Amino acid sequence: TVSNILNGKQNVSEKSVEKVRRAIKELGYIPDQNARSLAGKTNRHIGIAIYEYENPYHWEIIRGIEEYAASKGYFVSEFLLDNKNLCKYDEICGRKLGALVNFMTNEYPDGFLDVLRIQNVKLVNFDSSVGPVFSMDYTRSFEEIFRKLSEDGHQKVGYVWSGDELRFNADGRGKLFYELRRRYGMDLSADLVEYNYDSRLLSYDIGYRGCKNLIARHGDLTALFTTNDLVAIGAIRALKDEGKSVPEDVCVVGCDDIKVASNYIPSITSMGFDKHRFGVNIARCIIDGEPTDPSEYVVSPEAVFRESTMKKEKVKI
Repeated sequence: TVSNILNGKQNVSEKSVEKVRRAIKELGYIPDQNARSLAGKTNRHIGIAIYEYENPYHWEIIRGIEEYAASKGYFVSEFLLDNKNLCKYDEICGRKLGALVNFMTNEYPDGFLDVLRIQNVKLVNFDSSVGPVFSMDYTRSFEEIFRKLSEDGHQKVGYVWSGDELRFNADGRGKLFYELRRRYGMDLSADLVEYNYDSRLLSYDIGYRGCKNLIARHGDLTALFTTNDLVAIGAIRALKDEGKSVPEDVCVVGCDDIKVASNYIPSITSMGFDKHRFGVNIARCIIDGEPTDPSEYVVSPEAVFRESTMKKEKVKI
Protein backbone atom coordinates (compact mmCIF):
# COMPACT_ATOMS: atom_id res chain seq x y z
CA THR A 1 0.00 0.00 0.00
CA VAL A 2 2.80 2.41 0.90
CA SER A 3 4.56 1.64 -2.38
CA ASN A 4 1.39 2.26 -4.37
CA ILE A 5 0.86 5.62 -2.69
CA LEU A 6 4.48 6.73 -3.16
CA ASN A 7 4.29 5.82 -6.85
CA GLY A 8 1.04 7.69 -7.38
CA LYS A 9 -1.13 4.66 -8.14
CA GLN A 10 -4.87 5.19 -7.90
CA ASN A 11 -6.09 1.87 -6.44
CA VAL A 12 -5.78 3.00 -2.80
CA SER A 13 -8.51 4.40 -0.56
CA GLU A 14 -8.36 8.03 0.53
CA LYS A 15 -8.27 6.87 4.17
CA SER A 16 -5.13 4.82 3.55
CA VAL A 17 -3.53 7.66 1.59
CA GLU A 18 -4.10 10.04 4.49
CA LYS A 19 -2.63 7.59 7.02
CA VAL A 20 0.50 7.01 4.94
CA ARG A 21 1.04 10.71 4.27
CA ARG A 22 0.68 11.47 7.98
CA ALA A 23 3.22 8.77 8.82
CA ILE A 24 5.67 10.06 6.17
CA LYS A 25 5.43 13.55 7.65
CA GLU A 26 5.89 12.39 11.25
CA LEU A 27 8.87 10.16 10.39
CA GLY A 28 10.51 12.61 7.99
CA TYR A 29 10.72 9.81 5.45
CA ILE A 30 12.47 10.46 2.11
CA PRO A 31 12.48 7.68 -0.53
CA ASP A 32 15.92 6.32 -1.46
CA GLN A 33 16.14 6.92 -5.20
CA ASN A 34 18.95 4.39 -5.70
CA ALA A 35 16.96 1.68 -3.95
CA ARG A 36 13.87 2.52 -5.98
CA SER A 37 15.90 2.33 -9.17
CA LEU A 38 17.24 -1.10 -8.28
CA ALA A 39 13.78 -2.38 -7.43
CA GLY A 40 12.09 -0.95 -10.50
CA LYS A 41 15.04 -1.35 -12.87
CA THR A 42 14.50 2.27 -13.92
CA ASN A 43 16.65 5.14 -12.71
CA ARG A 44 14.69 8.38 -12.75
CA HIS A 45 17.86 10.45 -12.75
CA ILE A 46 18.76 12.36 -15.94
CA GLY A 47 22.29 13.72 -16.21
CA ILE A 48 23.27 16.59 -18.49
CA ALA A 49 26.88 17.13 -19.58
CA ILE A 50 27.80 20.75 -20.35
CA TYR A 51 31.10 22.55 -20.90
CA GLU A 52 30.32 26.20 -20.12
CA TYR A 53 28.18 27.28 -17.17
CA GLU A 54 28.36 30.88 -18.36
CA ASN A 55 26.35 30.27 -21.54
CA PRO A 56 22.59 30.79 -20.97
CA TYR A 57 21.87 28.75 -24.10
CA HIS A 58 22.21 25.49 -22.18
CA TRP A 59 20.05 26.66 -19.31
CA GLU A 60 17.19 27.75 -21.55
CA ILE A 61 17.08 24.17 -22.89
CA ILE A 62 17.67 22.55 -19.50
CA ARG A 63 14.70 24.42 -18.07
CA GLY A 64 12.44 22.58 -20.52
CA ILE A 65 14.09 19.24 -19.71
CA GLU A 66 13.77 19.81 -15.97
CA GLU A 67 10.14 20.93 -16.05
CA TYR A 68 8.96 17.92 -18.03
CA ALA A 69 11.16 15.53 -16.04
CA ALA A 70 9.78 16.83 -12.73
CA SER A 71 6.22 16.38 -13.95
CA LYS A 72 7.00 12.69 -14.52
CA GLY A 73 8.80 12.07 -11.23
CA TYR A 74 12.33 12.36 -12.66
CA PHE A 75 15.08 14.67 -11.46
CA VAL A 76 17.95 16.30 -13.34
CA SER A 77 21.61 16.95 -12.54
CA GLU A 78 24.12 18.99 -14.54
CA PHE A 79 27.78 17.99 -14.83
CA LEU A 80 30.46 20.47 -15.91
CA LEU A 81 32.89 18.17 -17.69
CA ASP A 82 36.36 18.41 -19.14
CA ASN A 83 39.06 15.87 -19.85
CA LYS A 84 41.35 17.26 -17.15
CA ASN A 85 39.26 16.00 -14.24
CA LEU A 86 38.72 12.31 -14.93
CA CYS A 87 37.25 11.57 -11.50
CA LYS A 88 34.07 13.33 -12.63
CA TYR A 89 33.53 10.62 -15.22
CA ASP A 90 33.91 7.92 -12.56
CA GLU A 91 31.37 9.76 -10.43
CA ILE A 92 28.84 9.78 -13.28
CA CYS A 93 29.29 6.05 -13.84
CA GLY A 94 28.77 5.51 -10.11
CA ARG A 95 25.42 7.32 -10.24
CA LYS A 96 23.97 4.68 -12.61
CA LEU A 97 21.95 7.32 -14.43
CA GLY A 98 18.80 6.63 -16.36
CA ALA A 99 19.99 8.90 -19.18
CA LEU A 100 22.81 11.27 -20.06
CA VAL A 101 22.27 14.22 -22.41
CA ASN A 102 25.39 15.52 -24.13
CA PHE A 103 25.94 19.25 -24.69
CA MET A 104 29.72 18.83 -24.89
CA THR A 105 31.93 19.34 -27.92
CA ASN A 106 35.05 17.76 -26.37
CA GLU A 107 35.79 14.09 -26.82
CA TYR A 108 35.11 11.72 -23.91
CA PRO A 109 37.76 9.51 -22.24
CA ASP A 110 38.20 6.00 -23.60
CA GLY A 111 35.79 3.50 -22.09
CA PHE A 112 33.42 6.06 -20.57
CA LEU A 113 30.56 5.50 -23.01
CA ASP A 114 31.19 1.73 -22.94
CA VAL A 115 30.49 1.68 -19.21
CA LEU A 116 27.30 3.71 -19.64
CA ARG A 117 26.06 1.37 -22.37
CA ILE A 118 26.66 -1.64 -20.11
CA GLN A 119 24.58 0.15 -17.45
CA ASN A 120 21.78 0.64 -20.03
CA VAL A 121 21.99 4.42 -19.71
CA LYS A 122 20.07 6.17 -22.47
CA LEU A 123 22.60 8.26 -24.40
CA VAL A 124 21.27 11.40 -26.07
CA ASN A 125 23.21 13.69 -28.44
CA PHE A 126 26.32 11.53 -28.66
CA ASP A 127 26.07 9.63 -31.92
CA SER A 128 23.10 8.22 -33.81
CA SER A 129 24.66 4.75 -33.48
CA VAL A 130 24.20 4.81 -29.68
CA GLY A 131 21.05 6.87 -29.23
CA PRO A 132 18.87 9.77 -30.41
CA VAL A 133 20.54 12.95 -31.63
CA PHE A 134 18.75 16.32 -31.50
CA SER A 135 20.32 18.46 -34.22
CA MET A 136 20.01 21.81 -35.99
CA ASP A 137 19.54 22.45 -39.69
CA TYR A 138 20.76 26.03 -40.24
CA THR A 139 20.17 26.05 -44.00
CA ARG A 140 17.20 28.42 -44.02
CA SER A 141 18.57 30.94 -41.50
CA PHE A 142 22.03 31.07 -43.07
CA GLU A 143 20.56 31.63 -46.53
CA GLU A 144 18.38 34.49 -45.25
CA ILE A 145 21.30 36.23 -43.55
CA PHE A 146 23.69 35.76 -46.47
CA ARG A 147 21.08 37.09 -48.87
CA LYS A 148 20.70 40.22 -46.73
CA LEU A 149 24.48 40.68 -46.46
CA SER A 150 24.83 40.31 -50.24
CA GLU A 151 22.06 42.85 -50.88
CA ASP A 152 23.88 45.28 -48.57
CA GLY A 153 27.06 44.89 -50.62
CA HIS A 154 29.23 42.81 -48.29
CA GLN A 155 32.14 41.04 -49.96
CA LYS A 156 34.55 40.24 -47.13
CA VAL A 157 32.73 38.08 -44.55
CA GLY A 158 34.57 36.30 -41.73
CA TYR A 159 33.80 33.72 -39.06
CA VAL A 160 35.01 33.36 -35.46
CA TRP A 161 34.59 29.68 -34.53
CA SER A 162 34.85 28.27 -30.99
CA GLY A 163 36.56 25.01 -32.00
CA ASP A 164 39.25 23.74 -34.32
CA GLU A 165 39.26 23.54 -38.10
CA LEU A 166 38.21 19.88 -38.15
CA ARG A 167 35.02 20.59 -36.19
CA PHE A 168 34.22 23.61 -38.32
CA ASN A 169 34.47 21.60 -41.52
CA ALA A 170 32.32 18.81 -40.03
CA ASP A 171 29.66 21.20 -38.70
CA GLY A 172 26.71 22.14 -40.87
CA ARG A 173 27.40 25.84 -40.31
CA GLY A 174 30.92 25.56 -41.65
CA LYS A 175 29.73 23.88 -44.82
CA LEU A 176 27.01 26.50 -45.32
CA PHE A 177 29.47 29.34 -44.78
CA TYR A 178 31.79 28.08 -47.53
CA GLU A 179 28.92 27.27 -49.91
CA LEU A 180 27.09 30.58 -49.52
CA ARG A 181 30.21 32.73 -49.80
CA ARG A 182 30.82 31.09 -53.15
CA ARG A 183 27.20 31.37 -54.27
CA TYR A 184 27.07 35.10 -53.58
CA GLY A 185 30.48 35.83 -55.12
CA MET A 186 32.18 36.87 -51.86
CA ASP A 187 35.85 36.70 -50.90
CA LEU A 188 36.80 33.00 -50.54
CA SER A 189 40.05 33.49 -48.58
CA ALA A 190 40.63 30.56 -46.23
CA ASP A 191 42.04 32.79 -43.48
CA LEU A 192 38.72 34.59 -43.08
CA VAL A 193 37.83 31.83 -40.60
CA GLU A 194 39.44 32.14 -37.15
CA TYR A 195 39.62 28.87 -35.18
CA ASN A 196 40.19 28.26 -31.48
CA TYR A 197 42.51 25.55 -30.17
CA ASP A 198 42.40 26.47 -26.47
CA SER A 199 39.57 24.54 -24.78
CA ARG A 200 40.04 26.59 -21.59
CA LEU A 201 38.74 29.79 -23.16
CA LEU A 202 35.17 30.93 -22.55
CA SER A 203 33.00 32.16 -25.40
CA TYR A 204 33.49 35.87 -24.60
CA ASP A 205 37.29 35.47 -24.76
CA ILE A 206 37.13 33.40 -27.95
CA GLY A 207 35.10 36.15 -29.61
CA TYR A 208 37.41 38.92 -28.42
CA ARG A 209 40.69 37.22 -29.36
CA GLY A 210 39.35 35.71 -32.56
CA CYS A 211 37.98 39.01 -33.83
CA LYS A 212 41.24 40.80 -32.99
CA ASN A 213 43.18 38.22 -35.00
CA LEU A 214 40.80 38.49 -37.97
CA ILE A 215 40.97 42.30 -38.01
CA ALA A 216 44.77 42.10 -37.91
CA ARG A 217 44.69 39.99 -41.10
CA HIS A 218 41.71 41.67 -42.79
CA GLY A 219 41.25 45.26 -41.68
CA ASP A 220 38.64 45.71 -44.41
CA LEU A 221 36.32 42.99 -43.00
CA THR A 222 32.69 44.15 -43.21
CA ALA A 223 30.68 41.25 -41.72
CA LEU A 224 31.36 38.57 -39.14
CA PHE A 225 29.62 35.30 -38.19
CA THR A 226 30.24 33.79 -34.75
CA THR A 227 29.66 30.40 -33.08
CA ASN A 228 27.19 31.77 -30.56
CA ASP A 229 25.84 35.01 -29.11
CA LEU A 230 28.47 35.19 -26.36
CA VAL A 231 31.23 34.94 -28.98
CA ALA A 232 29.42 37.74 -30.83
CA ILE A 233 29.49 39.92 -27.69
CA GLY A 234 33.24 39.34 -27.31
CA ALA A 235 33.75 40.20 -30.98
CA ILE A 236 31.73 43.42 -30.67
CA ARG A 237 33.93 44.47 -27.75
CA ALA A 238 37.07 43.76 -29.80
CA LEU A 239 35.73 45.82 -32.70
CA LYS A 240 35.06 48.73 -30.38
CA ASP A 241 38.60 48.53 -29.03
CA GLU A 242 39.84 48.61 -32.63
CA GLY A 243 37.90 51.81 -33.26
CA LYS A 244 35.21 50.15 -35.38
CA SER A 245 31.45 50.51 -34.96
CA VAL A 246 28.76 47.84 -35.21
CA PRO A 247 27.00 47.76 -37.62
CA GLU A 248 28.35 50.90 -39.38
CA ASP A 249 31.82 49.41 -40.00
CA VAL A 250 31.29 45.69 -39.36
CA CYS A 251 28.03 43.72 -39.12
CA VAL A 252 28.03 40.91 -36.54
CA VAL A 253 25.89 37.75 -36.55
CA GLY A 254 25.47 35.52 -33.50
CA CYS A 255 23.80 32.15 -33.08
CA ASP A 256 21.33 30.54 -30.59
CA ASP A 257 19.33 33.75 -29.91
CA ILE A 258 19.72 33.67 -26.13
CA LYS A 259 17.71 36.25 -24.16
CA VAL A 260 20.67 38.61 -23.77
CA ALA A 261 21.02 38.90 -27.59
CA SER A 262 17.88 41.02 -27.84
CA ASN A 263 18.85 43.19 -24.85
CA TYR A 264 22.49 43.83 -25.70
CA ILE A 265 23.50 47.17 -27.26
CA PRO A 266 23.51 46.86 -30.19
CA SER A 267 20.96 44.06 -30.20
CA ILE A 268 22.44 41.02 -31.94
CA THR A 269 21.21 39.43 -35.15
CA SER A 270 21.05 35.72 -34.43
CA MET A 271 19.54 32.35 -35.35
CA GLY A 272 17.10 30.96 -32.83
CA PHE A 273 14.40 28.44 -32.00
CA ASP A 274 12.11 27.56 -29.10
CA LYS A 275 14.71 26.20 -26.66
CA HIS A 276 12.20 25.44 -23.92
CA ARG A 277 10.17 23.26 -26.26
CA PHE A 278 13.42 21.70 -27.50
CA GLY A 279 14.25 20.71 -23.92
CA VAL A 280 10.77 19.32 -23.31
CA ASN A 281 11.10 17.15 -26.43
CA ILE A 282 14.45 15.78 -25.21
CA ALA A 283 12.92 14.84 -21.85
CA ARG A 284 9.83 13.35 -23.53
CA CYS A 285 12.06 11.23 -25.76
CA ILE A 286 13.96 9.90 -22.72
CA ILE A 287 10.94 9.26 -20.52
CA ASP A 288 8.16 8.33 -22.95
CA GLY A 289 10.21 6.71 -25.70
CA GLU A 290 11.42 7.76 -29.13
CA PRO A 291 9.04 8.98 -31.85
CA THR A 292 8.93 6.91 -35.01
CA ASP A 293 9.79 9.88 -37.24
CA PRO A 294 13.50 10.83 -36.98
CA SER A 295 12.71 14.28 -38.43
CA GLU A 296 11.21 15.19 -35.06
CA TYR A 297 14.77 15.43 -33.77
CA VAL A 298 15.78 18.13 -36.29
CA VAL A 299 15.15 21.82 -35.56
CA SER A 300 15.45 24.59 -38.17
CA PRO A 301 16.46 27.85 -36.43
CA GLU A 302 15.06 31.08 -37.85
CA ALA A 303 17.03 34.21 -38.68
CA VAL A 304 16.29 37.05 -36.26
CA PHE A 305 17.49 40.39 -37.66
CA ARG A 306 18.47 43.09 -35.18
CA GLU A 307 20.65 46.19 -34.89
CA SER A 308 24.03 44.46 -35.30
CA THR A 309 23.40 43.97 -39.05
CA MET A 310 21.10 46.87 -39.81
CA LYS A 311 23.16 49.72 -41.24
CA LYS A 312 21.47 53.10 -41.14
CA GLU A 313 21.53 55.37 -44.16
CA LYS A 314 23.72 58.40 -43.60
CA VAL A 315 21.78 61.62 -43.59
CA LYS A 316 22.94 64.03 -46.29
CA ILE A 317 23.32 67.61 -45.16
